[in-house]
Amino acid sequence: MSAELRRPDPRRARSRAAALGAAREILAAEGWDAVTYQRVAEQSGLGRVTLYRHWPHPSCLLHDAIAEEATAAHIEPTGDLRADLIGELEVFRFELADRHFAPVLATLIDRAEWDRAFHDLKTSLVRQATTVFRAVLRAGVTAGSLEPETDVDAVVAELVGPLTYRRLVSGEAVSGGFVESLVDDVLAAHAAPRQSDPNPHHRTEVELCSGHLEGRG
Repeated sequence: MSAELRRPDPRRARSRAAALGAAREILAAEGWDAVTYQRVAEQSGLGRVTLYRHWPHPSCLLHDAIAEEATAAHIEPTGDLRADLIGELEVFRFELADRHFAPVLATLIDRAEWDRAFHDLKTSLVRQATTVFRAVLRAGVTAGSLEPETDVDAVVAELVGPLTYRRLVSGEAVSGGFVESLVDDVLAAHAAPRQSDPNPHHRTEVELCSGHLEGRG
């Protein structure tokens, strides 16, 4: 039977899932340096040989555990710029509050500084995680709600950055009210200027009569 027609081995899939689940639990509880063959074997009940078959090095196991955990959820945009940004940022807020996600994010940022594989993973995950933010902001630019020269990636950083800082650095709480205020501030900073009508013929009759009377006075 050819490789294309060969069915996946369900036992292999189960052992892989068990190992990745164990790795995420260890990462959340003890940190990334505790994710070793021995600890994952103890946590998952799998043998080390099985782990070797799936991942030739513990860093490969950690890489896959992070990739699976850090896959972001998204909203379905509605076309309402403010509501969509708040909704997507709320999803991110809840993910940051998850006990698994924050350690994964911290590990990814740390390892990406000196490990090329983790650097590439971080780049890929960031692009995936910010897809909806960028689409919503671009739609806002097209609709004229945001300045034409808006740097979408910079605005994404303005939205995501404060939540990440509070969760990973300062330890401050992030509430729904904070998310709404942040979105309002960012939108106000990048709102397209309102166009004044330079054509005097578009003035209302009341405005014209008022101006005429003022001139006579």
